[in-house]
Amino acid sequence: AFATVTFTMPIPSKPLPVADNASYTSNIINWSAVSGASGYEIYQTNEAGTDEDLLSDTGALRTYTHTELITNQIYYYKIRAYRIMSGIKVYGSFSAVVSSIPIPTSPTNIKATLNSYNSLNISWNAVDGATGYEISRSLYSTSGFVPINTADNPSYTDNDLTTGKTYYYKVRAIIDGMPFVYGDYSTAAGLKVIPTTPIVTVSAVSYNSLNISWEEVAGATGYRIYRATSSKGTYSYIKAVTDGSTSYVNTGLATGSYYYYKVLAYRTEGAVTTYSAYSTIKYAKVVPAAPEGANALSASSNSITITWNAVSGASGYTIYRLTPSTGLYNSVATLTGVNSVSYTNTGLAPGTTYYYKVAAYRLVGTTKVYGGYSEIVSAKPADSL
Repeated sequence: AFATVTFTMPIPSKPLPVADNASYTSNIINWSAVSGASGYEIYQTNEAGTDEDLLSDTGALRTYTHTELITNQIYYYKIRAYRIMSGIKVYGSFSAVVSSIPIPTSPTNIKATLNSYNSLNISWNAVDGATGYEISRSLYSTSGFVPINTADNPSYTDNDLTTGKTYYYKVRAIIDGMPFVYGDYSTAAGLKVIPTTPIVTVSAVSYNSLNISWEEVAGATGYRIYRATSSKGTYSYIKAVTDGSTSYVNTGLATGSYYYYKVLAYRTEGAVTTYSAYSTIKYAKVVPAAPEGANALSASSNSITITWNAVSGASGYTIYRLTPSTGLYNSVATLTGVNSVSYTNTGLAPGTTYYYKVAAYRLVGTTKVYGGYSEIVSAKPADSL
């Protein structure tokens, strides 16, 4: 007697699909891998899954984008896996029916940036097919969002906000129609409303002082100034400016030393004070001021006298003359004493124009610390005679 052998042909299991909108005219369907499957077929069907139309044999791919669809219309899909055995497709059962509606995608890269002490800018990437956008706002990051306005372009400025509060925003795209078609909401982006950051400049004023200045910050009640002796050193609070000024002269500094500053603006409403971010760190070296009132006049047929106003704290001055052949200014004399405010340069060629500039210096130990140059002045020997 012969034994009877029964062969069971392995049938692929059901895929697990997920459908979502890919754009306002397309859906994308993805599904899980089926063990042993050679490929997959995706069908468009009705809600019950009884009326089917083959869209694609995707082979080993487990994704399909259905394009050229009608916006805001629901589409249904089902998928089955197959295994090729001896050149024959052996099909598994159909998956559950999934659906999706082609609507605008959710805006991406949403950002909130500071505009002023009472306003924020919200921006996002444009959405394909959108004719506008709806902006919603909340005081909470995950709930309570209420539409506040619409925008034609992918940006919006929200005004009349309260300084010190944090606001969160979501955006969704709109396509005009009857009715309007709304896309999915973006993720939330939030920011605290604070005064904008001051833009600071630091410059030398004299041998023992620096001037810290900044652009006016809208809505600021005042400004706080901090100082360090190195960029990464410890910054100490030195002054609050509350009189509406946008500058401060820091005195009592050491000649030849560098000082580093940062400034923040603040706004006080009632008992609440809200601070801006710190400014970019700015620094300068403490040096004598540049001489003012420089002048050059002929003293004789072969000499010129250069004069200037005395510079506070100066130990002396160096006079520089242009060398035409090199285009550089070279030192022609160094004078000692704060009241040495004139110099006669002799041995010059009559009728030739000579150019000069002057710098003050202050001795720190044995080191000359120079300030900036005066304005350039010129004269010809004998041209005033």
